[in-house]
Amino acid sequence: MNTRNLTLLLVFLMAVLSIACEREAVNMDEVEPYDGPWLISYNTTTYYSDSAKVRVKITSDTQVQFENGDAEYPDGLFLIFYEKDGTQSSTLKANKGYFNKKEALYTVEDDVVINSMVKKQILNTELLNWLPNERRIYTDQFVTIETEDEILKGEGLEAPEDFSTYRILRPTGSFETT
Repeated sequence: MNTRNLTLLLVFLMAVLSIACEREAVNMDEVEPYDGPWLISYNTTTYYSDSAKVRVKITSDTQVQFENGDAEYPDGLFLIFYEKDGTQSSTLKANKGYFNKKEALYTVEDDVVINSMVKKQILNTELLNWLPNERRIYTDQFVTIETEDEILKGEGLEAPEDFSTYRILRPTGSFETT
């Protein structure tokens, strides 16, 4: 191929490439902001500590984090609450969970179970809120608490996070187990 034809071929290719690479201006006001997950983590463990001592351990199979700091736990989560001396005081298990960073609030739902090793009692409900900064749990949903001697039921509950004491807001009865 002679020099003239090679030059024409190169000019033609550059023209085609420059047209192909030309972009249309995008109006940013018309672009929807992304509000999906920023990070998806698997087999996660999160610790809450006080005075360099672990107070709560959270494990989950999947943690979905968002730009604003919120998180979801679509495959559930498991929490272990510890006493000041490091012994386990209670556990919490739920099939789904959410963390609202602005309110510093965890909400767990779908077969929520708290097991108090100290008081030998088990709480069942479908929705529970946990405020780690206040070390408090609460719900306005139906609850069942099984102790060694009785089954307590009612709507609404307030308790410290370790479930060492509690108050059922609207009790519906006390029944002895057989």
